[in-house]
Amino acid sequence: MATTSHQESEVMYTHTYLPSNVKLCYVGAVLGKLLGCKVKMEYTVSDLVNPHRCSVQGVFFKHSKYLTIINIRPKRGYHYQFFYDYEPDHYEWMTLVSQISYPFYLAIGKRLCDFFGGMLFYRDERVGQFDADYAVVSEDNKYNRPQSMDGIRHLNARIFALKPITRDEIKQYSKYATYRSTSPKLVTE
Repeated sequence: MATTSHQESEVMYTHTYLPSNVKLCYVGAVLGKLLGCKVKMEYTVSDLVNPHRCSVQGVFFKHSKYLTIINIRPKRGYHYQFFYDYEPDHYEWMTLVSQISYPFYLAIGKRLCDFFGGMLFYRDERVGQFDADYAVVSEDNKYNRPQSMDGIRHLNARIFALKPITRDEIKQYSKYATYRSTSPKLVTE
């Protein structure tokens, strides 16, 4: 009787767990910025000196009961997709961003953890059984879900300052990913 490897029998995903205090719109904004979407600071009439919010073009959400698909389209011909789960099976106090275990998505997961705090598992088979492959202590609400105008300005400035993901960052994860095929073309290339 022939046996098949785990890799052949089902798709292996990378899991990035983020604190539950992170709003979906901020996750979308960070993903958009990392993938080369245009960002502009929008101003309110009452506050023309300081930006009120960061607007990221090309970020779209498709919602279902428990899962949201985050579509990132930085420009014509480029399309990236992520799965966002409000109620993951493991680490119920967190939210989950997942995608197939390619170096590209591992590098994105690392950058999400660096920004919001969280845990990155290179392969979903490790979730719940092993320590995270990469982890950053989560920021509190002051930084991840601000309630004051100063906090919102600070978060928006952090998003605005993000640099897009680079090919060098992606290459660092080639040895950890389940699948080693070429990564999607980057807008910055």
